[in-house]
Amino acid sequence: FFGDKIVVCLKHTTTTSVLTPILCLTSNELRPLITSSRSEKRRMDVIGTDTAVQNGVEQETLATQEVANGLVFNYLVVEGLQDVAATFCKEAEIEPAGLDLDRMKARTQIRDAVVSSNIDKAIELTKCTCPGLLEADQSLLFHLKLQQLAQLIRDGNTTKALAFAKNDLVPLSQGNPALCTELEKMMVALAFPNPLESPVADFLGDVHRQEVASTLSHAVLQASQGVDPTPIITKVLNLHSWCQEKMEQAATP
Repeated sequence: FFGDKIVVCLKHTTTTSVLTPILCLTSNELRPLITSSRSEKRRMDVIGTDTAVQNGVEQETLATQEVANGLVFNYLVVEGLQDVAATFCKEAEIEPAGLDLDRMKARTQIRDAVVSSNIDKAIELTKCTCPGLLEADQSLLFHLKLQQLAQLIRDGNTTKALAFAKNDLVPLSQGNPALCTELEKMMVALAFPNPLESPVADFLGDVHRQEVASTLSHAVLQASQGVDPTPIITKVLNLHSWCQEKMEQAATP
């Protein structure tokens, strides 16, 4: 521990590298882990060993559990899993660290609206939850409206798609070469009888729509609650990969 920071160290040996990642678990999967932790604490309470040793082990166990709880809860908050986060707080007997779980519900609704291609609803909910976000981030608004264009293309509404691109997307992309390129790629799909078989079909698929939904959810989280949209466990894993790479480089003759 360094001030308010926690440094997670991963022990390496010459032959193995062990890493236990934090996973996204359901409430049913979390309950046995929490119950096991509580059982271990009760077991420590009745061990008839030296009091000082027992207290030291207990404090270390509780500190480790607190760090683990924080990592899990942070992951659930960032991903907008409100129901699971609420259940986890109750089962683990922890406070939600001042974070507004109700806003997680709003982010879930926003994400669901994007995934279901109801972009107008997603924009409306975003403006209510985080006023000014879309006005300040034109790129984010562009990508939301680009999903509206994708839906028109998937539905075969060529005339409406052309009009929408001209009236809504071209003004947002002006002065931004990267956005202009994305719009041009999307328009290529109109030249194919089946847009889903075009070279830019990925832009029309569910995976890309999920990515846009996640990006919007993370932006709302950061703007409305001041929470880093990158889960802490992701940073730990990235740090582990970097350290492992440096160790391998140092071991190479």
